[in-house]
Amino acid sequence: MPKAQRLSGTVRVSPRRLADLLLPVAFFASVIFVLALTDWRGRSDQALERQEQRRAAVLPPVPRSVAALYHYPAEFSHFMDDHYGLRGLAINARARLVFWLLGDSFAPDIMVGRDHWLFFTGNRELRDTLHTDPLSAASVSTWAAGIEARRRWLAARGIKYVFVLAPDKRSVYPEYLPRLLRPGPGPTRRGQLDDALADQPAFLDLTAALRADKAEGRLYYRWDTHWNRLGGYDGYRAVMHRLGLTPEPMALGHALVAVDRVGDLGRLAGLELSEHDLGPRSTCARTLPPSADPALFSNPFDESQPVYEDASTTCATGTGRLLMFHDSFAGMWEPWLSTQFARAVYVWRPPSFEEMKRMVEIEHPTVVIEERVERFLIWPFRP
Repeated sequence: MPKAQRLSGTVRVSPRRLADLLLPVAFFASVIFVLALTDWRGRSDQALERQEQRRAAVLPPVPRSVAALYHYPAEFSHFMDDHYGLRGLAINARARLVFWLLGDSFAPDIMVGRDHWLFFTGNRELRDTLHTDPLSAASVSTWAAGIEARRRWLAARGIKYVFVLAPDKRSVYPEYLPRLLRPGPGPTRRGQLDDALADQPAFLDLTAALRADKAEGRLYYRWDTHWNRLGGYDGYRAVMHRLGLTPEPMALGHALVAVDRVGDLGRLAGLELSEHDLGPRSTCARTLPPSADPALFSNPFDESQPVYEDASTTCATGTGRLLMFHDSFAGMWEPWLSTQFARAVYVWRPPSFEEMKRMVEIEHPTVVIEERVERFLIWPFRP
């Protein structure tokens, strides 16, 4: 040490030496901080299960054998991957950076299109978008014969019937798909059914109606798989016209209610992206217990998925009785349908013909609607 520094009683530390000291301290402090915030109890993480469609890993027990010791590091690593402190914050920050800056997503079933529109690619939807996954000729024949058989059986009993195909967002807004996406020359599954059922009065593909109404405003959420309230109303209106009925007004005689919807595709991408919407408020419909007895139905496609039981409704000023089999798309029609019909019964699943017959015998409807979204055409029609 120079003599002048010793006499003054001070020691000067260079910035480089100070950084060499502080960086390890900061590193170990951050590691300790993350470990302190880690959920060592391994509680269920609803955000993880919703976004990644799986259960969170559990903390493995202390190994008591050589075989258990061999597998312990990998199992412990899986646990830490799911429960380390600030995991949700880190994943959300990474997802936002990749989405807004790079226009991409780490989620395996999410595709980012133009203007940051999100599209679902699961359920073999990307392959269908590329026109590389058509239905077999036998499957198309089964669809055509099955819909016609239901129409004839219901018509013989004086019941109106329509099978409604709700289009995916990609079919109504192809202009927002990624620029590099190049569909092949073959047909889509929806196009095959359109060709096969063009003369079938009970088959209604809503794609053309929604495309024609795009000038009214945006019909689908940017960050969700579903149509918004305007798109849902346009679909409902087209169905009523096909049935020869007069649709209810969109607002049902009241001021529209503000709705903020967090997109399901945004959640899958690790983002909480909310969109403002306006929806109707029905003051007529009175909720009744679900009519669909779980014993009447089976879930033929995925036994791990819940079977949804929807409440039925009654409306003193409505006319007729509705029985509707649907998925999440037609669920948005319930405010209008529950106002229009004196009794409306909703069943969230695709029925077999026998299941439909049993519900008809119980409910005695005047109208039967069966709705399915386009991406679920991979599920075979249940004759």
